[in-house]
Amino acid sequence: LYTSYASDKYNSDKVLACIDFEPTIIVCGRSLVSETRIRKAVSAWEKLGYSFADVLYKDDDDECIESEEYGVIVITKPNEDFDHKYLATTKRFAIKLDEQDYIIYSKIYISNKETKKERVLEHEIGHAIGWDHFNTRYHLMHENWNEGGHTITGINKSSYDKKCSK
Repeated sequence: LYTSYASDKYNSDKVLACIDFEPTIIVCGRSLVSETRIRKAVSAWEKLGYSFADVLYKDDDDECIESEEYGVIVITKPNEDFDHKYLATTKRFAIKLDEQDYIIYSKIYISNKETKKERVLEHEIGHAIGWDHFNTRYHLMHENWNEGGHTITGINKSSYDKKCSK
């Protein structure tokens, strides 16, 4: 098992794109992410000052996966493009306004065997709201799961807002 998250091109301790809304998280039925696991991951980000509009569960996988609504984070099983050497990957869909990228919606693809693994969902939600990898050992946003951990330095909401207001 290659224990890495799908990485962005850079590893820069920064926000790659910003959100200007409270995202709704949509969990696709086939993703097998439990309510307990989602609550724990969302709670970790709420403790850092972030807000989420709602968490919804959709049983219709096709409708869920096709969802490209503004303001959502969709969590689902990997599609055919998923590289299974990764635990999970997040794709952000954004537009550029005034030299800043703004997220429209995000999709988290997580393999079934990784849905219960500690920190994976928290890490991917970080990408879904715009955070890049942190090159700091034991950091939640470290690109390698084995070198990551629970350190959250630099990713609270006030740090995010400062980076997004530039």
